[in-house]
Amino acid sequence: MNSEPRAALLELVAALEAHLTLAEQEVGEHSPDLLSAYQRIADTFMTYDDALLSAFGEVTPLDIYSEDDDDGEFDDDDVELVDPDDLGPDDLDDNLDDDVEDEETEEDKTQ
Repeated sequence: MNSEPRAALLELVAALEAHLTLAEQEVGEHSPDLLSAYQRIADTFMTYDDALLSAFGEVTPLDIYSEDDDDGEFDDDDVELVDPDDLGPDDLDDNLDDDVEDEETEEDKTQ
């Protein structure tokens, strides 16, 4: 790993340029060359991010995701828990009581 942020940044830019060149050639998303370029971007980005952290205690606001990160299924990682005490009046559904009354009215009509 290159711990010099400037050098790591130049490697990242070169990886992005190589990816762009392949994309412009329209080699197709399943091209081994394009997939390799994609992986090179991810690798050089992580090197750059690590170099920033080591040198300056800073990181970028970006993250690398893999196909494994989004399996298409809803799970606990997809949920953000909110403390009800943190909710304000604008966060609540003003029509909640109306919806319950409407359901009761519909049930009354069918009986």
